[in-house]
Amino acid sequence: MAARSSPPCGAWHPGALDRAAPRTCYVNPADVVAVVLCAAAGYAVGSLPVSAWVARAAGVDLNRDVRRNPGSATVWRLAGPGPGLLAVSADLAKGVLPVALATVTSSPVAGLAAGLGALAGAVWPVLGRIPAGGAAGAIAVLVGAAFALAPPAGILAALLALAAVGVSRLARRT
Repeated sequence: MAARSSPPCGAWHPGALDRAAPRTCYVNPADVVAVVLCAAAGYAVGSLPVSAWVARAAGVDLNRDVRRNPGSATVWRLAGPGPGLLAVSADLAKGVLPVALATVTSSPVAGLAAGLGALAGAVWPVLGRIPAGGAAGAIAVLVGAAFALAPPAGILAALLALAAVGVSRLARRT
């Protein structure tokens, strides 16, 4: 006799109307493992200090910066717009790539876990003394992850991030 699989949680099944029927939910352990692995992979990608690598390739030492922020804004300020755009693009890719790969290979839940892992890696890198991308890098990773999960939400996140950058620049001038 073939094993009968349980319906997913919340799904209608023939016994759903019978109050005496036991309600069972089955979580596939492989799905849980996939979510955990995607979160770990996202963390590993998010913790890469790509902005520092771009600055070093452009001949700029970010450790000499007074702010000690290895983010893409600092790369832009010290190395110019070319390396700055490359650093911003790399920070966006640190959010997009893990989420897109996890969503395609596993599930949207694994994609969300990968995005949260990438964000955590950008804010709290395991190998760095300072955040991998600083606050701006974390925002770029978050925008990239949001865009990969839901493009309209990613566009909204990008517009809000640009507005926040504009407001902070105005606040610094006054």
